[in-house]
Amino acid sequence: SEVTLEALQPVMLVTCAWYAVSVVFLQLAGSGNNMVKDATPCHKQWGDRTFGNLMEQSPAFLVLMWSHAVVVCPHSATALGTAWLAIRCFYPVVYAATKVIPFVVTMPNYGILAWMFAITAAKLILGADLRDHVGGHDALGCLLGGACFLVVFSGVVLPLQRVLQRTVFRPVAEPSKKEK
Repeated sequence: SEVTLEALQPVMLVTCAWYAVSVVFLQLAGSGNNMVKDATPCHKQWGDRTFGNLMEQSPAFLVLMWSHAVVVCPHSATALGTAWLAIRCFYPVVYAATKVIPFVVTMPNYGILAWMFAITAAKLILGADLRDHVGGHDALGCLLGGACFLVVFSGVVLPLQRVLQRTVFRPVAEPSKKEK
């Protein structure tokens, strides 16, 4: 069925909210690096990673949310986009409280992105709605998406990185003093 401009308005509002969050996160990074007198390296890194991680995920988020809205369902895209953005807002809070990269924020975000990718691709390629296979529950799909993300990372990406480290990117030995 054809998607109307009216049906896309909530997705547009999520996009506007994303922009507002991105501006605040940019200001956290900029002010921590340039305006807060005597900001510690930890404080600077907090602002940089808060904004940087948002920017790392944002192209995929925006493309997948809009693709999902047009191909699958604007209502579902709005709900998934709102969940992604709400979870993302906890990044600086969790990072400040723990002083480590907040995987409790990034992993659910990756699950949402993976689900939006899978459901949109399945609809385009197979004409199938994956929601039918998870009882119509996007939350379950997001959990499966997060699990798939972890499987690809641990089963493909990490082993590949280890091979590359041993072969392509192996450390070059420093010439000894005798060779100089």
